[in-house]
Amino acid sequence: MLTGFICCAMLVAQSKEARSQSSCQYNFTQATTLAQGVVASVPLSGASMILIKDGQTVYERYFGSFSDNRTVLIASSSKWLAGATLMALVDEGALSLDDPVSKYLQYFTGQKGTMTLRQMFSHTSGLPTDSALTDTGTDVPCLNDRGTTLDGCARAIAQLDLIGPPGGQFSYGGTSMQVAGRVCEVVSGKSWEALFQEKIAGPLAMTGTTYGISRNPLVAGGVLSRLRDYANFLQMIQNEGVFNGKRILSREAVREMQKDQTFGVPIVYSPHTQYGNGEFRYGIGEWIDLKDAQGGSVQVSSQGAFGFSPWVDRQRNLLGIFMVQNSLQKVYETVSQIQQKVGEAIDACNVSLLVNRGSRSGTIQAGATIHLFADPSPPGQVFERWVGDTGVLADPTAAHTTLVMPNRNIGLTATYKPAPAWNPIVEIINGVNVGYYVPPNPAGIVFRFHGSGGNFSSFFEKVEDRITANALVAAGYAVVSVDSFDRINRQWDNRNLPASNRDLQNVSAIIDSFIQRKLIRTTTPVFSLGISNGGAFSSWASFFLNFNGGAIYIASGRDPIYFSSAAVPYPSVVPTIWCRAQNDSVSDQADAVRAQDNFNELKRRGIPARFLVNPSAPLYPDRFLRIAGLGVDDSNSIYQSIKNGGYLDGQDYLKANPGTSGVAGAIPAKYSNYSKEIIDQLIISYSEHQYFSDFDSQLIGFFDGIRHRGMASAGAASYRTESLAVESIVAGFGSGLAPGIFNAQGLPLPDTLGGTSVRIRDIAGTERAAPLFFASSNQINYQIPPLTVSGFALVAVNNQNVQQAVQQALGRVLITAIAPAIFTADSSGQGIAAASILRIKASGEQVSEPVVRYDSAQNRFVGIPVDLGPQTDRVILTLYGTGIRFRTSSSNVRASVAGIDAEVLYSGVQNDFVGLDQINLVLPRTLAGKGECEVKITIDGMDANPVRLIVK
Repeated sequence: MLTGFICCAMLVAQSKEARSQSSCQYNFTQATTLAQGVVASVPLSGASMILIKDGQTVYERYFGSFSDNRTVLIASSSKWLAGATLMALVDEGALSLDDPVSKYLQYFTGQKGTMTLRQMFSHTSGLPTDSALTDTGTDVPCLNDRGTTLDGCARAIAQLDLIGPPGGQFSYGGTSMQVAGRVCEVVSGKSWEALFQEKIAGPLAMTGTTYGISRNPLVAGGVLSRLRDYANFLQMIQNEGVFNGKRILSREAVREMQKDQTFGVPIVYSPHTQYGNGEFRYGIGEWIDLKDAQGGSVQVSSQGAFGFSPWVDRQRNLLGIFMVQNSLQKVYETVSQIQQKVGEAIDACNVSLLVNRGSRSGTIQAGATIHLFADPSPPGQVFERWVGDTGVLADPTAAHTTLVMPNRNIGLTATYKPAPAWNPIVEIINGVNVGYYVPPNPAGIVFRFHGSGGNFSSFFEKVEDRITANALVAAGYAVVSVDSFDRINRQWDNRNLPASNRDLQNVSAIIDSFIQRKLIRTTTPVFSLGISNGGAFSSWASFFLNFNGGAIYIASGRDPIYFSSAAVPYPSVVPTIWCRAQNDSVSDQADAVRAQDNFNELKRRGIPARFLVNPSAPLYPDRFLRIAGLGVDDSNSIYQSIKNGGYLDGQDYLKANPGTSGVAGAIPAKYSNYSKEIIDQLIISYSEHQYFSDFDSQLIGFFDGIRHRGMASAGAASYRTESLAVESIVAGFGSGLAPGIFNAQGLPLPDTLGGTSVRIRDIAGTERAAPLFFASSNQINYQIPPLTVSGFALVAVNNQNVQQAVQQALGRVLITAIAPAIFTADSSGQGIAAASILRIKASGEQVSEPVVRYDSAQNRFVGIPVDLGPQTDRVILTLYGTGIRFRTSSSNVRASVAGIDAEVLYSGVQNDFVGLDQINLVLPRTLAGKGECEVKITIDGMDANPVRLIVK
């Protein structure tokens, strides 16, 4: 009896439950019963639980001996805090998630040195873990050694063998985060605990949360914390980086933490496997428990080995913590049941949709599909994204998006970001009208091709087109709209090849003009966006002119370029997005099938592609506000007249094609000057053959994705990117290029390393495999293949997986006959030349001498002064370079040292190494005593990178 009495007394909950400001009264009785049950059955000394919905505490209870000041060891829940600490440094620009560990900790070498911070915080680094005890931090002995330092532990870890290549598998544990923690110490100049307190614990008022005083804190599992402290942290996460009105992390940082960072690699070890959830993926310091249809995280968590269980339910705008100090195995199932019952209690409330700065507020039936529209962008701004209960949205970044209404209240707000004020410059280039706007250092340039009967100005004047143009400019892109050469039918030439195609020639001339005027660079990514007939030309131009990507609106594209044939032996490798209209009667069903086939073929060959269909949408009172000159009353009046005319069904959808239904007659006469723009909006609502801006976020996201996964190619000697010469040696830089580190073994050079290949598609349409010297995740060294034709080319990096080759990266480069570049000793493209001296004495004796040596004390290469010797000595400098061999003639090679002309004896191929060239020049006797000199080489009017030489 006494035991039972004590047990019952311990189960009396200390309640600090608060009510939400919502009118809904949540019933969490079942969650309370579950908590009480697990305390009694385990038994536990106590527990506590907090729930915060929409920023308001809706439940806070303490069971047994637990109180609000109870501190517990949270084990792996520390990983979430550690991830946030790392992201604070990323926000500051102090480091990047894709930085290799060797950048900061030089004792990580070889393949281990390529591990990135992203991999170390997502358990894909390849470092070993003890799968039986990972969550307690005993992966390696030093993790629990409080007598060492974080640096000492990282050095010990550096001696371990990898269990797999970096980025190749997922194995949960604490080893890699310990190393990443040391990187953060090096970058910040602070201890891990001091850094955590400064960036996270302090700003979030987590006064009872600490890693302790050890100089070797367990980064992945050593935090002591309290319920309310950790709730403060989760509120910051829930609010996308903001706590109590102060930004702690950027919105982008929080979103990055919640993205799947494992990229589908095999799961070698996950603690969730024993509970039947082995498919769970991982972000930065947090588990992704649930994803939506688009792959976005809906619920994230970071449970600890001793049962501490925090989670954020993004769909319900809810955070929760169930706190115990025991064993996760004993409470795991109960926590899952509590999460389910809490969700059901919240979903049981009345359903309402509250939209700020947008349409469709009201009481909504659960399960209904709602079209959500943001208000037109204010002057000087463009739509950015929805905030609030964004987990329910099909696309939170789209001004027009949809949601299926859940059985709970939803609140959403449209947000806008500043955008530059701009107007197009109009010129005639190559005989056609061109309108354009180019911001400083554009992210890319987008060519827009009008539909049949159109002209360049519609991109800047028509409502939907200008919305897209504004969005592109706000995203950093240059925009160009050009007239087709045919000004009678106003159509594009989608048939003829470049030699006889004036439209292709005009676009090429515009690009050349912009480069010559330094509006863009040769490396600026180029994209196309075409509508209807212009959509077909978008595919034609992007294919023949080697664009980085293309967009095809309400068209299928030119079918022949997508499929291999005798006429097209090398089909398109250009990433492409198709945007179609659901009820398009011009681009009909047969055209839709062709579009789908073209899309499928790109996907089959591993080329990035998207296929989107814009559905018809209900008309709403504010639809016409986007038309300049119409206000709220005007838009509502037009809507009401159309509704009263019987043109809308019971859900406000247009009953018939507005182009033929006679709806124009329902528009009030006072708006006759706006009738064309009004009908355009009706056609878009019906999803007929008309350009629409609804997919702007997807369009820009697609183009951004191509840029971000691109490979930047530069001359391997000079690191210049303006042009690359045929047969020259090139260094390509990117991310995720190859699955490991691979070196070519002997000659001939292979065209595949570790399943990775590089293919060059030249301006003549021929595709060749590039010989490879080296391949890694971040860099590939290759040679421009012989016979590559001068002009713009595409460089595609392909990875062969189990089923197919996948285009891993794509870059656009300018190929020229020459691009002279000289190697330097330190491989920087600057400084002391990678060269040698040949001294020819009066006796005929020839002596080779170095011009550079490595100084281990200074940890760098230093020059060796060249002694010109007696007047009878002839001193010849041999420079090694690339991109030189196809010079027009030896007479067009100029050299100077310290401004003094030098005789060039030879310039051309160096036969000992693939792609290597050399220049032999005589050092003038007048250089004696000059000291450090600049060596300049000019070939066919092109300057090589200047290098240095020291003359005694």
